[in-house]
Amino acid sequence: MTTVALALTFESDYKEEIPIAEDPTLSGTHLAESSLVATALDHWGSDDAARQLTLRDGITRYHHNNTPLAIFHGTKDGLVPFSNALQLDAGYNRSNATHALYPIPGAGHGCWDGLTADNRSQYDVAYDFVVAVQGLTVI
Repeated sequence: MTTVALALTFESDYKEEIPIAEDPTLSGTHLAESSLVATALDHWGSDDAARQLTLRDGITRYHHNNTPLAIFHGTKDGLVPFSNALQLDAGYNRSNATHALYPIPGAGHGCWDGLTADNRSQYDVAYDFVVAVQGLTVI
């Protein structure tokens, strides 16, 4: 859930929450630097963070500039149902933000040693996703 919340947080959400006049210590916190996350890898999450952030400030959290997100989720997750991953995927689809859904067939909730996503290891899928969306050159 934390990963999804980071992916859906806007730059202004916490930078402008308290004015420097109210808390002068903020002047030393590098406010000119971006706090946006470059890429997020979500395992068995949901769009609960999107709903909570939207309720907090009334602004739809899905936006085409959201952090690119790779969604990994077991199709037999008994704790966080796979339908939650589908809702998260649908929110990203509506906004045209960069993302990918990688169902883990037959997997439940938790870490999955030896299981694959997209017929490859999750490590390889995640690595390739990060390299692609960040435009990295790997040598």
